[in-house]
This record gives sequence, C-alpha cells and structure tokens, in this order.
Amino acid sequence: MHLNSTRFKSIFIVLLFFTASLKGKALSTEQTFGYVKIGGGGYICSIIESDNEQNVFYAKSDVGGIYKWDELSKSWVPLFSWVSHEETTFLGTESFAVDPNSPNIIYAMAGTSYWNGGKSALLRSKDYGKTWETHETTAKFKVNGNGSYRQKGEALAIDPSNGSIMYFGTRYHNGLFKSADSGKTWDKVSSFPDSIGNEASFSFILFDENNCTDKCSTIIVGVHKTGNNLFISNDFGQTWNPMGGLTVAKPQRGVLSSKDKKLFVTYSNGSASDGYGGVYKYDLTTKTWEDITPSPNRGYSGISILKDNPQQVVVSTFNYWSSRQPWGWGDEIYYSNEGGDSGSWVRKNSDCTMNNNGIGWMEGRKINALDCRCNNEQH
Repeated sequence: MHLNSTRFKSIFIVLLFFTASLKGKALSTEQTFGYVKIGGGGYICSIIESDNEQNVFYAKSDVGGIYKWDELSKSWVPLFSWVSHEETTFLGTESFAVDPNSPNIIYAMAGTSYWNGGKSALLRSKDYGKTWETHETTAKFKVNGNGSYRQKGEALAIDPSNGSIMYFGTRYHNGLFKSADSGKTWDKVSSFPDSIGNEASFSFILFDENNCTDKCSTIIVGVHKTGNNLFISNDFGQTWNPMGGLTVAKPQRGVLSSKDKKLFVTYSNGSASDGYGGVYKYDLTTKTWEDITPSPNRGYSGISILKDNPQQVVVSTFNYWSSRQPWGWGDEIYYSNEGGDSGSWVRKNSDCTMNNNGIGWMEGRKINALDCRCNNEQH
C-alpha cells in the first residue's frame, strides 16, 4: 500500500493524539499497592495494650510487622508498610513495647535471620507508629522474629519510671543488654549470671513498680531453659539471685501484679509430647511459690491478669491438641477469679461454639498454638 504525504501526516497526527490519550488515561488511573485483607491465618505472637489509653492495642506478628487497632473503623492497620525490599528483615518482630508514661512512643526489636543477612534494629516511633527511627543492633546482637518459641513473653522491657532505660534479652547465647538512651545504644549486662540458654534464650523481663523512683530497683528476668531459669535483682541490675520456681520446665511468660506483689509464671517444655509444664505463683513479700496449675500433664504459655483486680487470671495451654472440638479447638483456656487458687479454675472453651466473624475458611480449622496474652494485664 502506498500513501501520499498528506494522508500519511493525517494518520500520524491521529496516532499521536491516540497515544497521548492513552498516556493521560494511564496517568489518571495510576495504580497503588497495599495490604490484601484475608481475615488472618498467620501467627500473632502477642497483643500489647497501652497502659494509659483505652482501645489502644498492637498486634505483633512474626513475619508481618506490627498492626495497630483502629477503634473507629474496627480494623487493624499495618504499621510497617514503609519497609523496603532492603529492609524486609524488619517484618520479623522479636519483641514490642509501649512506653508506660508516653503512650505515643512505641518500640519494636526487629529482625529476621534469613532476610537481608539477618540485619537487626531497635525501631522507635514517637507518633503511634506513623513514622519510625532505626537504630541498628546487628554489630552487637541479632534478633529473629520468626525464630523458635516466638510465642514466649516480651524480652524487651521499658523501665516504667524512666523511659530512657530499657532491657532486652537476646537469642543466640548473647546475654542480657541494657540501653540508657531509649534504644540508640546498647551495652551487655555483664553482671547477669546466666546467658547460656538455647536459641530462645530469654522469656520475659518485668519491673516491680513498687520499687521505683527515678528508675526501678527490682527487675525480674525469665530465661528460656530448665534449671535456674528465673532471676531477680533488687539493686538496679548490679547483682542477681535465682528465684526457684519450676526448674524442670522452661518459663514461657510472666505477669507481675504490683498491686499485691504476686508474680505469675507459665511453664512448658514445648508440645504436649514433651510432657511437663504448669502455672506457678510467687509472693515477692514472703518469697514463697505456689503451684496453681489448672490441669496437669500439659504445658502453658499464655497468661493475663486484670490490672485492677489481679485475682482474675486467664491462662492458656501451649500446643495441647488432645481436646479438640469437632470444628478444631486445640489449646484450652482457663479462668480463675480467685487468683488461681485450687478448685477455682474454669475451662472457658469447653462448651463454646465458633464465631468465624465472617471468615468462612476458618471453619473446620484447628488452633495451632494459643499461647499469647494481652501484655499489659487486662482481658
């Protein structure tokens, strides 16, 4: 086919306008990307609540970052959508903490062993997670949000009387670390007597608010091992003493009631096939232990107490599947309104029915591990 110059010019102009039109349309419909709502299914290792504000909750996932509850929309908002390809490691959250006196300030100890060379950092936000500062810790210690026993308690803890002071119990035999500048720099606590452990070396760190002025003198640390696995310091971490407790199992989580100076600790050796575990209560005044296990021959991990009334206690088993309901209950939930005293426990999910909350695929599925708790003692 032969075209004269006039006709060729006409066709060229039409194509030019058509191309420009397509380009304008593409620009006007520029695509954006975000999170796809699938209704859960992953591992939420902890739910952490603000001490000072109502309806402020954070969900800590093992490989998906942190989510914040939005009370207005009744939905969970992802806080780590800013993470780049070079920072994928930060989606693994080892531990999370809210500043007890400044609820807008939150912290995440983030890192994953198999992403970005295991780069790890203390992440700090001063605006409820809208923006974040990064203080890398890789040179001193690495963390692993998707590591073994990630359901255990929070190994990152902030001194309730001084938000600049925080402690972190590491994995990989690295020991206990302390920061005095809100997580910017860290030093190893050389006085701590036992930093051997296994890969999940530390289970939790707690402060007794009864012994705080400009900083707290009484610190309790759980180590994820058998034998001597609970330690207490009454002199700001200068010296440490073993506390006893259940030494044939590994502590998983602990909560401390400053109101009546009672410490609750859950224990497990792993799954039901590993045998022994339990729930124990320690009186910091009399220095005595009490076995308050709801039901024997299983391990426990999740625990929560009501802050204003520590007589109300909720615990859950860990990897105990023998009591499944037809639709998939695995672990058990027990409640006591008498501080866990003998005969006061009631199993709460024995006769319940499932509410799938609009997520149909949950029907017929089991709970793989019901072992986290609301960190700040309300349920």
